[in-house]
Amino acid sequence: MLIPIGALIGYYIVKAEPAVQVLNKQVEDVTGGTVSQSMMNTALSIGVACAVMLSMVRVLTGISIYWILCRATRSRSSSRGSCRPCS
Repeated sequence: MLIPIGALIGYYIVKAEPAVQVLNKQVEDVTGGTVSQSMMNTALSIGVACAVMLSMVRVLTGISIYWILCRATRSRSSSRGSCRPCS
């Protein structure tokens, strides 16, 4: 129950942040409307919701952050070698 609540909180934090709304307007102006405010706002909201959700999973299960990051980088390219924490 905690993970979906964290995702909702992450989603609405971006929606309520005034600086993000200013950024969305600036991006829309610079791109000439190619990237709309609603598209940018939705993408940022989903990204933050996923990040909060992953952090909640990590806290509840105790999974190492390196395991999450290594899985993400290995799915992109298998030629990067092994992912080990820095000492």
